[in-house]
Amino acid sequence: MTPKMIEEIASLLNRRGLEAIEFEQGNAALRMVRGAKGPSNVIHAPAPEAAEAVAKAMICHSPGMGFLRLIHPQREAPNVAVGDHVGDGETLAYLQCGALLREVTANCSGTVKQLLAVEGELVGFGQPLFEFE
Repeated sequence: MTPKMIEEIASLLNRRGLEAIEFEQGNAALRMVRGAKGPSNVIHAPAPEAAEAVAKAMICHSPGMGFLRLIHPQREAPNVAVGDHVGDGETLAYLQCGALLREVTANCSGTVKQLLAVEGELVGFGQPLFEFE
């Protein structure tokens, strides 16, 4: 998180008339409260050990809302399974909303460690779907 990003977030707080805002990016979190002084305006970064744990546990989140489809309706097998190695940008699954299918793509390269949602489950935006190692 750069100082310019912090300034932009503070500007957003003022422009929108918000009393408080919380923002997370990677391993850093920022909480701002209008008119507050002291620790509530401090950037908190996790300890190096926590950063290592986050780096090892890479998660692919849902890009939208819909029913999770691990298998494309016109295919017989899932795109990926636990233990498969995937590349960045590779299609992992699909979100179905009516007749529309939206691809869920890998945000990093790695081996699929765990499926965090099940076939047919209604998932929301940002919900963890796959864990990589």
